[in-house]
Amino acid sequence: MFDNLAWGLNSKTDEVGDALESPEKAEAWLVEWWEKLIAALGDDLPPRFYLSAHSLGGYQAMLYACYHPERIEGMFLQSPACVEDQTRDGWVYDPYTVRRGDETAELPSRSEVDKNIQMYADNVHIQDDLHGFPYWMAKGACKSSWVKMMPRRFFSQQLAEACGAYYALALQRWGTQDIVAQKTLIYFCFLHRPLFTKERMLQDFDFPIAFVNGTRDFFGSAEGSDAIVQNNRYYKTGQSQVFKLKNSGHNVFLDNPEQLTDYMIGFFEGTIKHTFDLKPRKEWVADVEW
Repeated sequence: MFDNLAWGLNSKTDEVGDALESPEKAEAWLVEWWEKLIAALGDDLPPRFYLSAHSLGGYQAMLYACYHPERIEGMFLQSPACVEDQTRDGWVYDPYTVRRGDETAELPSRSEVDKNIQMYADNVHIQDDLHGFPYWMAKGACKSSWVKMMPRRFFSQQLAEACGAYYALALQRWGTQDIVAQKTLIYFCFLHRPLFTKERMLQDFDFPIAFVNGTRDFFGSAEGSDAIVQNNRYYKTGQSQVFKLKNSGHNVFLDNPEQLTDYMIGFFEGTIKHTFDLKPRKEWVADVEW
């Protein structure tokens, strides 16, 4: 298990070469970072390994798999970003329909969205407004957010303190590598270079793939993951699947860890098969239970 570059206690870097010159160069930089990471793990990894990743990490895991499918034994993606299929007939880019968050059906104002679109275009970090906060203030704000999000059955002051410290530290230690990942995106989480080609996520992978999204996920979508799964050779055997996790938002590992773990183990072991439960991005189910 590992965090993204500069998250947690990982090292950060502002040396990204020409990665911010174009989405193509940014993508190449991300793939190279993954290659260096996997190489550094060395003998700790078998020749082929299981890979699971969340959110923007899910997008990066898919990038790595596109370039190095020979290393992957199976892939389980949790609320991965950038999965919506922009190549589908009738698809229209509409960033104004991405909700504010998991807990509400409310949409942001057009001015907010326009500001964020410009930040992406100008290579300005999407959380730039928060980077000037002193650590104690950032920790308090992050802790408060996690207390609101955290299901009561998992809540403890110790866990809330740890979550607040972790995310405050990430805000304090942000690096240019965050903007490299952002450079590959069109606001909010759409791609300059979509994954839906025969050279990318629609290639003939020799490993099963599963996706899981929460019913309240504010930007995750099965409208794309379904095409990837149905194209996979293990779809016919029932092992490549799409799961929808009830009572869960974007952070499925926090909202419903028991069911998520059951799905993941069942998928990798082949004991759960033929699940195909789509979660459209615009679908929102207010099913939160505390």
